Amino acid sequence: MEINLFPNILKMLSVWLATAVLFFFFYKFFWKSVQDFFAKRQEYMANQIDMATQANKQATEYESKTNETMKKARIDAKNIVDRSKNEAIRLKEEILAKANDEAKEKITSAQIEIDREKEQAMKEIENEIIDVALLAAQEVIKENLDADKSKVIVDDFIKELKA
Repeated sequence: MEINLFPNILKMLSVWLATAVLFFFFYKFFWKSVQDFFAKRQEYMANQIDMATQANKQATEYESKTNETMKKARIDAKNIVDRSKNEAIRLKEEILAKANDEAKEKITSAQIEIDREKEQAMKEIENEIIDVALLAAQEVIKENLDADKSKVIVDDFIKELKA
């Protein structure tokens, strides 16, 4: 076997010619469809990126709207809680004032009742004293006085005792 340092020119030309023919046929029949495919692929990728960007933008807008709604809801909830607390405090004060008024009324009516009963007891005691004084006066005097005159004497006696 013999080793040649230089390639065979005929073989080299035939390989180049076959390659050129393949490139020519490839360029003639497939190049345009390959370019169309890559152009469509590039357009598809650009559309996908645009749609993703728009979706991201919408999501950001929705998120900001949601955050604003949540802030408003928190503020509204806080206002409702504050109003409820204020209303509860007002109702408590109103109930306490009513209870105090009712207690004062009951104390006043009890005091009036006590005064009335005291007055009645005093009248009863006065009548008892009158009766006892009449009996004592009748026993002491042993005189026949009429009842009206005795009553006048006893009333005068009681008035002197009160003074």
